[in-house]
Amino acid sequence: MDRAIERLQKTREVRPLLRNNPREQLENLLNKRRPLYREVARYEVFSKDDIERTVLEIEGLLSGEIYSRILLNHANGVTCIDVADNYYKALRSSPVKGKGAFVVISRRVARLYPSIAKHLQSVFSIKGVYQLPDGERYKNLRSLSLIYNAMANAGVDRSDVLIAVGGGVVGDTAGFAASTYMRGIRWTVVPTTLLAQVDSSIGGKTGINTSRAKNIIGAFWQPEHVVAGIDFLGTLHHGYTVPVLQRW
Repeated sequence: MDRAIERLQKTREVRPLLRNNPREQLENLLNKRRPLYREVARYEVFSKDDIERTVLEIEGLLSGEIYSRILLNHANGVTCIDVADNYYKALRSSPVKGKGAFVVISRRVARLYPSIAKHLQSVFSIKGVYQLPDGERYKNLRSLSLIYNAMANAGVDRSDVLIAVGGGVVGDTAGFAASTYMRGIRWTVVPTTLLAQVDSSIGGKTGINTSRAKNIIGAFWQPEHVVAGIDFLGTLHHGYTVPVLQRW
């Protein structure tokens, strides 16, 4: 309402219905029309002054291909979290699509989903790919160093984005690489396990293990986009999903 009044005061157009007491007139019009708006609208978006946030939310709703889009505000901006029936459909609405990208992907996921490479190339300009072996033992300084070197060799700079595709080990390790490479670059995470989708990919928790403790080296570094594709869960063993469902 305040924004409408502000625009009205700046325009030279004559608005006969709003000539006298425009705030009261606008409130009366809105109250009369609200039932009709709600009757014909498929979606309702509550917007304040953040245009970028509102556009992202509307884009997700209108795509008709995303089950849910959540916009998480934090100190560094907004994280767009999509829960979709198919990861590729959500990935195409990435806030950083078209950017140069370096991919860190689980070796097992790369083997199970060979089409991922083609899908990522259609959304981003891929500069390089590093396949991280599976298992908690690879969430360490050596893997981190190998990722840094691969990114540097590929010419990744601060304008590029890191894409992490895999479970919690990949997300934590690649996310920490993004938080520290060139003092921090943007990143997107595509979690492929249920636990990663509902836990480790949310909140910007990144880090690696040492021989003394788990996650003792790390940082909070928020991704710009989280793509939780339900289709990935079809290749998980039953034991990977039931405990998480019981937990939540």
